[in-house]
Amino acid sequence: MAKPTVKQRSAHKTRPAAIASRAKAKPAAGGSFRLTYATMFDPPPHLHEKFEKALAGVKGSLGREHPMWIGGKERAAAERFEDRSSINTNWILGAFAKGAAQDATDALAAARAAFPAWSRMRWQERVRLLRKVVALIEKRVYEISAALALEVGKNRMEALGDVQEAADLIAYLHRSRDELDRMKQQMAAEMRALEDERRKLRTEWTERQRRRIEELEQKFAEMQKRMEQEVSRIVEGMKERELRAQMEKQARRKVAAARSEAREEMNAAVVQTLSESQADLGTVAPVEPVSAERLVPGVRVRVRGFPQAVVLRRVDGSTAEVEAGPLRMKLSLDEITGIEGERAAAKAAATPANRSVTVHAEPGEGAIADEINVIGLTVEEATSRVDKFLDEAALANKLRVRIIHGHGTGALRRGLGEFLAGHPLVAGSAFESEEHGGKAITIVDLQS
Repeated sequence: MAKPTVKQRSAHKTRPAAIASRAKAKPAAGGSFRLTYATMFDPPPHLHEKFEKALAGVKGSLGREHPMWIGGKERAAAERFEDRSSINTNWILGAFAKGAAQDATDALAAARAAFPAWSRMRWQERVRLLRKVVALIEKRVYEISAALALEVGKNRMEALGDVQEAADLIAYLHRSRDELDRMKQQMAAEMRALEDERRKLRTEWTERQRRRIEELEQKFAEMQKRMEQEVSRIVEGMKERELRAQMEKQARRKVAAARSEAREEMNAAVVQTLSESQADLGTVAPVEPVSAERLVPGVRVRVRGFPQAVVLRRVDGSTAEVEAGPLRMKLSLDEITGIEGERAAAKAAATPANRSVTVHAEPGEGAIADEINVIGLTVEEATSRVDKFLDEAALANKLRVRIIHGHGTGALRRGLGEFLAGHPLVAGSAFESEEHGGKAITIVDLQS
């Protein structure tokens, strides 16, 4: 061991505050006494007795020769050096072998040879060995403390505290490791409990959805039955034969249309219910996204979570608008998993950008207005109403319509302008002339 300098020895004698701040633990062999800042100035007599006995034993062994230990074996050296006490330089603590360069090389080689076995050793076995070290330190705490006091000049209370503190630090680290292991086991148990709860919830959800679909189908069947009964009642009440035949034909056509619309609404409600819960159930499988070049408005596409194909309305950057019955929604392009019928998609992709849209529809019962008033609505509300209005106007073969949005702050006018610029039914738009309203009204030309 290297001898401390005069400056270091002085520092040991003048730092009582540092000693007080440590709150050292008791020596293991000292009964129930704990060595702390509050008790270090009045220790029990047996502590001094044990320390004096250990000190006498250490002094009796002073001056012995000590070899080197390399690879678990003793090794002598041609030269030796003496280590003297900093308390009294006449006291020779021991004569120690002075290793040469070859000794250092052999020591490094021994360490490298031992490393593979140590690195493969399980942490539980390492903990067992280090706890054995702690037990040995505590068993020889007075002997080690006496040697420490003679070598570096510490007083007995500080020497005892330092030795016990070394053992306590090793023990604390392994207690922390045990606590971490217990926490991991607890977390694993909680994860298993959560997985069991998830499976239970998934089963309950599936059963709820099955019952809900059955209820929707039952309501649809009841509504259809009531409508047919109402039609039969009205037709039976007709007296004139010619009018009766005409009304019966018209009524059957309306029943068929209502049946189709009701079925689409029910399917859309079922699809929406199922699709909203796919991510929570963890049933969404990774699918290669469809390239944007193949996504042409009008084609039927397959969407993740939807059992049936839906109609692609428009593509806007990284999002797309699709239609499933009466339901329209925006979703990410990554959600589109395929195109229904690649031939139809290829044909649609080959169509020029400035394509026309032709819609065949039976004339409705009432005339479609040439204008719509959205003053006072939010941009989202206005675009929803205008979108439906444009669909109805196109079905009525109208070529031009007016949208009344007012002046206001201009936010509604700008929002509608951006919406119309990307609408597939709009050929162009412009503001009304100043004498007829100016920028408060937008004239929309529809695709012919």
